[in-house]
Amino acid sequence: MNDNEHSSYPADETPESTSRRKFLGAAALTGLTGAGLATGLAALGSGEAKAEKEEEGEREADKFEVPPGQLDDYYIFSSGGHSGEVRIYGLPSGRTIKRIPVFNIDPMVGWGITN
Repeated sequence: MNDNEHSSYPADETPESTSRRKFLGAAALTGLTGAGLATGLAALGSGEAKAEKEEEGEREADKFEVPPGQLDDYYIFSSGGHSGEVRIYGLPSGRTIKRIPVFNIDPMVGWGITN
């Protein structure tokens, strides 16, 4: 008995065998083609629209700028996680206002050092 007798396909209609290497090669080629098309299309739209977006971005950034000496509107008290400290951030500027070492030693100010 040969393999054709156990096959569900007639002898003259056997499917072509595809190997894993051919499949992965075709998939890689398709992916690279798609990435190339996306990069090309992105490069086409970066002319005048980019300059307009930069101007709009500068105006948007001015909303969040807090000049030196001015106070932020809001403050965030955030855990430092495994570092054992609490951090205070100012919003909307995003500046780090203070770092408070709670469970570690800060030799700069002597925080956490006992006799």
